[in-house]
Amino acid sequence: MKKNIVLIIADQLRADVLKAYGGREVHTPNLDNLAEGGVVFDNMYCQAPVCGPSRASLISGRYVFQHRATNNMRLLPSQEFSYAQSLRDHGYTAVAVGKTHHYNNGFQVVPVPIRDSFHYAPDNHPPFGISNFYASGTLEVVPDAYDSRVADTACAFLEDMSSMAGPFMMNVGFLSPHNPYALPKPYADMYKPEEILLPKNLHGLDIPPMIQERYEKYLWMKEADIRKARAFYYGMVSLLDTCVGQVMDKLKALGVYDDTLIIFTSDHGEMLGDRGLCEKFVPYEASVKVPCIVHSADSSGGRRVSSLTEHIDLTATILDYAGIKIPGRVSGESLTGLLAGDCPHKDTVYSQITEWRMLRDSRYKLVIYTDGYGELYDLTDDPDETVNLYYNDAVQKVRREMEKKLLMHYINTVDHSNEMFPDCLQKRGAFNNGIGN
Repeated sequence: MKKNIVLIIADQLRADVLKAYGGREVHTPNLDNLAEGGVVFDNMYCQAPVCGPSRASLISGRYVFQHRATNNMRLLPSQEFSYAQSLRDHGYTAVAVGKTHHYNNGFQVVPVPIRDSFHYAPDNHPPFGISNFYASGTLEVVPDAYDSRVADTACAFLEDMSSMAGPFMMNVGFLSPHNPYALPKPYADMYKPEEILLPKNLHGLDIPPMIQERYEKYLWMKEADIRKARAFYYGMVSLLDTCVGQVMDKLKALGVYDDTLIIFTSDHGEMLGDRGLCEKFVPYEASVKVPCIVHSADSSGGRRVSSLTEHIDLTATILDYAGIKIPGRVSGESLTGLLAGDCPHKDTVYSQITEWRMLRDSRYKLVIYTDGYGELYDLTDDPDETVNLYYNDAVQKVRREMEKKLLMHYINTVDHSNEMFPDCLQKRGAFNNGIGN
C-alpha cells in the first residue's frame, strides 16, 4: 500500500537557529518534537542559496547546471523531470500549498495570495529584505500572517485528501523566515534585541571581491541593527514553528501521522550578520547548509545522520518511498538506506549560483568564483570558515585534489546534450595547475 508524503519547505531558514542543530535562543517546540521523533540530517546542503533554483532542484532532483533554472526569473522548463508529475502518474494526488516558485510541473496548486491576505509591506517601504531593513532601519508589525493562512489552507486540504481512496503528496511552502520582516504579535516582540547574541565572526574576515560587489551597500552593519534583525527573524522562526505544529496536529487528528513520510527542510539559509553579510547568495555554511528532519514509519526516531546529503537526494527519497523507479535523469540518491540505519552515502556535495561553484567533501570546502578568486576551508579544524587556505602554499596539494573533484563532478553529471563547461575552472587555469593529471 502506497503511503502519504508531506514535504514542508521553510524559506531562508538557517539550520543552527533550531534546537536540533544547537540553537538556544529560539522557541520551536513543534520542530523540537519532530526532531526527537524523527531523523535529523546534520549535513544537508541546498543546490543553490536562491529560492527559485533551489526549489527547481528539489522538484527535478537535478543540479542547477542540469535544469538551467539559474535564477528566480526562470521557471523550471516544462520538459524537465518533476517528482510531482511522476507521483500523479502513479496514482498520487499531488498538491502544492503556499510558496512553490514553480507552478508548471505537475502540482495541483492551491494559491494563498500574499498581498491580499495581510499587510505585506507598506507602499513607502522596500518590500524585500533584511538588507533593506539595514538601509531603512524599519521593521513592520502587521495584523495577520501569510504563513497562518498557508497552514489553515494546508489543513483543510489534508482533511479532504485523507478521505480519498488513493495516496496523497502535499508540498507545504511557508514564507517564513524570509524577508520582509513583517510579523503579527506576539511574535513581533517575542525576542528582545538587547538579549540577542551577535555573530562571533561579525567583522575582520576577508570578503571575496564578487561578494563585496553584491553586498556593497550592506557590508559592515551596526551591531544594534543586527540584534534587531535577528530578534525579528527569530520571531518569524517561532511563527513558522507554530504553523508546522498546526499541520502536524492535523495529520495526527486524521490518524495518518504515523504512516506519512514527513520531510521538513528549507530552500536555503540566511547569513544574519555572519561575516557582516545578510540574506543568502554566498557559499558559507549559514547560507548553503539547511535543516532537514525526516519522520517515517520505516525508521526509528531520535537519530542523527552525519553523512553528506543534498536536496536532490530528497527527490530520490520521495520517489523511492512511493515505490517509483528513480529515473536516470535524477542526480540525487535515495536516503532510505540512511533512514533505516547509517550507511555510506556520497563523498561530496555541490552548490552554485551565477558567481561561484562550491564543492564540499568530508573535510574541505572549495569555492571557485567566476572572476578566478578561490576559497578553501578546512571544516574539521575551522567550522566557522575563518581561514581561507586557497592561497596557502602548504595546502596546494589539497587544493588541486579539490579542484579535480569539482571538475570530475561536472564531467560525471553534466547533460552532454546541453553541456556547460565550468568557465570558473577554465579561468583559474585549473588544468595548468595539475587538476587534469
